[in-house]
Amino acid sequence: MPAMPLDFAVSGLLTLFVVVDPVGLTPTFLVVTDGLPRAARRSVALRASIIAGAILAGAALLGEWLFRTLGISLAAFPLAIPLMAGPGAITAAVLLAGRAGGDLLLTVLVIADVVLVAAACFVAFLFAAQIGRLLGLTGNIVLSRLLGVLLAALAVQYVVDGVRSILGG
Repeated sequence: MPAMPLDFAVSGLLTLFVVVDPVGLTPTFLVVTDGLPRAARRSVALRASIIAGAILAGAALLGEWLFRTLGISLAAFPLAIPLMAGPGAITAAVLLAGRAGGDLLLTVLVIADVVLVAAACFVAFLFAAQIGRLLGLTGNIVLSRLLGVLLAALAVQYVVDGVRSILGG
């Protein structure tokens, strides 16, 4: 039975936020856009966020069908789109859409979560210089490890859910 819509939306948002990691991407954004004027940085941030959001929304809507059609299991999916819409984020979007169980409202909530995370990336990129200074080296390391622990916990939960599904429990 699908989760309640609010629980589902919050769970999806947290999953995608941890996997995509908008704040953790800011150092990479700063390196990639180093030397660009503010307007160009803003343009790169907007385009990257829209493209990543579109990829993740597409994965949520069509990913399960594509995997089935190509005979690819989630465990073997080799897609390597880097950073924002990487394999972890795409897999999370597909799993969340699968958990929606075809319920239109829950599927719309997954897409809304994708849009919110893409928007969070855009905002984080806009304030990348300030976030970088605020976090510093130690803060960045602590944040990366904390998000790594959360991601590991989510991964374990997805494995447990998958095993239960396979065993019919």
